[in-house]
Amino acid sequence: MPNPIVIGASWFQEASFCEQKLYLSKVKKIPLIKTEAMQKGALIHDTKFEEFSKAAVPATWEEFFKSETLATSREVELQHTGNNVILLGRIDELACDKDGVYVVDDKPNDYAYIGVRKQIWAYCHLLENNFHELITKPVYAVLKNRDNGEIVWKEKYTGAHKEQFLLAMLRLRDVLSESRKPEPTKNPNKCAKCSYNQACEFSLAKSN
Repeated sequence: MPNPIVIGASWFQEASFCEQKLYLSKVKKIPLIKTEAMQKGALIHDTKFEEFSKAAVPATWEEFFKSETLATSREVELQHTGNNVILLGRIDELACDKDGVYVVDDKPNDYAYIGVRKQIWAYCHLLENNFHELITKPVYAVLKNRDNGEIVWKEKYTGAHKEQFLLAMLRLRDVLSESRKPEPTKNPNKCAKCSYNQACEFSLAKSN
C-alpha cells in the first residue's frame, strides 16, 4: 500500500481552475509567488480571527453542537485519513444554532463556482468524520462574501454532495500520485492569469 496522499481542502478550488496548475505547484514544486490579492486575503483572515478571539467564550465541542442560540468558532483545523488520502482543512467559520450546523467559507466572490463548492464540501466531509457522534442537526455549506459579509450561497450538505466530493477527491489523489495525468484548462483567459503560464507546456498564453 503506497503512502497516503496529502490533500488540502483549498486544492479542490485550485484543481477546478486548472489541474495542471495544481500539479506544477504540488507535485513539481514550482514556487508560486504570492500575489497582492493573496496577501490581502491572508491579512483579512488574520484580522477576523483576532476580532473573534477577543469576544470568544470558551466551550466544549459537545456544548457547541448542542447550542440552540447562535454559537460560532473560527479557523477550525481538521484532518481525516481515508481512501489512502490525508485530507486537511481549516474552516473559516463554523456556526451552530437550533436549526443546523453551518460550514462557512469567506471569499471575495459573488458566485459559488463548482471548485468553491467542492472546497466547502471537503470541510463538511472533515466535520462529519471528526464529529459524527456529536452532530444531530443538518449541516449546511455556506459561502460568504469576504468583503461585505453577505451570504452568496447556502445549501444543505447531502449524500449526493458527498458522492460528488469523494469522486473529486479520488481523482485528485490519482493526479497527485501521478497515476493519472492532470487535465490542463482549455480556457486562454485562465492561462493569461496563471503565474505558471511561461513554465507550463500546455499554456495558451505563452509569449513569443
